[in-house]
Parts: sequence; structure tokens; C-alpha cells
Amino acid sequence: PVVCGISSLGYDHMEILGNSLVEIAGEKAGILKKGVPAYTVPQPEVAMSVLKQRASELGVSIRIVPPLDPRQLEDQPLGLHGEHQYMNAGLAVALANTWLERQGHLDRIHVKDHGTLPDQFIKGLSIACLQGRAQIVPDLQVSSECKDTSCPLVFYLDGAHSPESMEICAKWFSHVTKKDAAQPGPLEQRRSGINSKKILLFNCMSVRDPQILLPRLLDTCAQKARTPAAPFNLSGCCIYYYPSCPCSDYHRNSPHFLLTVACS
Repeated sequence: PVVCGISSLGYDHMEILGNSLVEIAGEKAGILKKGVPAYTVPQPEVAMSVLKQRASELGVSIRIVPPLDPRQLEDQPLGLHGEHQYMNAGLAVALANTWLERQGHLDRIHVKDHGTLPDQFIKGLSIACLQGRAQIVPDLQVSSECKDTSCPLVFYLDGAHSPESMEICAKWFSHVTKKDAAQPGPLEQRRSGINSKKILLFNCMSVRDPQILLPRLLDTCAQKARTPAAPFNLSGCCIYYYPSCPCSDYHRNSPHFLLTVACS
């Protein structure tokens, strides 16, 4: 590799990577290679110690990248939503800069004097899209048929599958559905109707533990419910266990978990 990067570590893919941050960090550190520059973001202390130890064994200096300063984007928003994406963006910029430098392509970008990113970087970060991550999908057919234009059908989708990302997902959802969202566009204006109802669908595959994931999601929702600017009142829930697809040998005997919560 030309350059290596390790993003935020958490309790993810534990069936493969291990049950502790020490084990998970040890597996992730496998990407580090002798003579190859490496970057990471601020990590939990136990995870960072493992990364630094492995880097030291390889004679590599692993650099810690801070979150991207929004001012570097020249008032352009990130294409990927959520405050945590500024952490990912900072890492992406460091990796791209190092790759361009080591490949001899720095002359292809215009480095500005006033501290903002090159135009190519700003464009890439502002149009970046990852389906299923903080994705908002309005159902245009249902919305066009609905007589009450203040209450269309809108799906808020996120593939969070670790305790940390569940909390981030809940914060994102609360933020984007605030009635007092700053400078809403036409879609946001239609989404914030006073008659709107929020329905939470939580699906957990058999390799995940809902007893670990669900509390982080609901606890964050409950905290937001106590915030006047972001009402999220849990009024009831239904829990279902259902068998996996019979055509899948891997999940044949492992039920999935589905939770629906009706929220006012």
C-alpha cells in the first residue's frame, strides 16, 4: 500500500475481530506495513496503545489526525451527514494528501494560501454519498397521493451495527427531524408537519446482539425526548423474533430480531 489509515474503532464485527477493543485493535493493526506511512483518528486509550505498539514494532510512525475544521470547506457542507463525519473527513484528507505526495501528483491540485482545502477536495467531500448511511429517502409516490402535504412518507435509513454507531444514528435522526431546523429547504419544510408520526424499525441480524445495540439506541432517543427542541416520545413498542431466510444455510437456525416503536 502507498498509505494506511485506521478509522474510529469500536465493538464491531466481534464474531471475527474479537470481544475486546484490545483484540479488535490488534486485528485492525494488521493493515500497518513497514515503510508505509500510517494515520488514525483519536481512539480509546486501550486501542491506541495497541496501534502504537504495532507501529513501533514495524518502525512506523502512526500520526493522529484531528477532525476536519468546517471552515476548510469554504461554507460547503459535507455530503455525508453527522458530526462524526468530520473525523472521517480529516482522515480522508490526510490519506489523499499523502497518496498524492508519494505518487508525485501534488502538482495536480491547487494549494490555497488561506488554509482552506483544494477545490478538488472540497468538491469530493461535499458530493460524497454512501447509501444506507444517514440517508433520507422520501417516497415521492405516496407523498404525491397524500392529501395532507404536511405529512409525507419519508424514510430515514442508517446501517448502524455497533453500540457507538447506534448512538450516532439516534443523534443524527433527532437532529434532522427537528422542527426548528435552521434554514429548511422545501423537503425539510414538508417533513416537519405538526401531524407527523415517527416509526422506528430496528432490525438486528443473528450475528449481532440486540441486548448490546438496542439500549444505546433507545437511551439516546430517551435523552432527546427530554430536549424540548427534539421531541421523541416513545409511546409503545412491539418486538418480533422471526426465522431467517430458509435458503441461507448460515442463518437457517439463527433468528433475526425486529423491533418497531411508534413514536409521537
